[in-house]
Amino acid sequence: MFYVGSKNRGLIASGHATSFIYPLPHWDETRTDTANYVDVSWDTLLEPANLLPWDKIKVHVSGFPRAFISGGVSINPTQSEALESLWQEHLEQAAIATITLPGEPISKGYRYYLTKHRIHQKGFRALLLKTFEPECIICGLNEIPLLEAAHLIPDSKGGLPTAENGRLMCANHHKAFDTHYFTLDENDEPIWAEGIDPL
Repeated sequence: MFYVGSKNRGLIASGHATSFIYPLPHWDETRTDTANYVDVSWDTLLEPANLLPWDKIKVHVSGFPRAFISGGVSINPTQSEALESLWQEHLEQAAIATITLPGEPISKGYRYYLTKHRIHQKGFRALLLKTFEPECIICGLNEIPLLEAAHLIPDSKGGLPTAENGRLMCANHHKAFDTHYFTLDENDEPIWAEGIDPL
């Protein structure tokens, strides 16, 4: 959810839709038509002073809309991934800022999520373990319980759970791959993003 206006605009809350879009009588009681609604389960809400600034989002999310009008606008999957990464980084920095003394305990907190699980992921991992050497393709870690199945083309973009579209990676390198710290060339050699030192 975005906090909008002439000043201090930015991302202030996040959550997940828990319903399809549905029409109901318009929230403006002077109107006789309907408006579209969707149920949302909110997981984070910041104070306006701590929001993720719009200007920072525009710098880090390529092609981000200049403004939201009416009910908002859609953003593409690449923008969504970049915004999610930036949001999580912002929340981590906000949490660190609340700790005033070294060693000071932080307050416990819990959230409940409605999530979608990929039931094919275990089978995908088993396929890769049968197809490739049981080791991380980047660092060579060969502890099977610590190896994960990484999609070369993401599942969210239609990538299939096949041997051609998968490689075994440790959790660290899987995360680094998914967040674009490196890509793989045709020989499965890592190509690291500019400014990233793999050592």
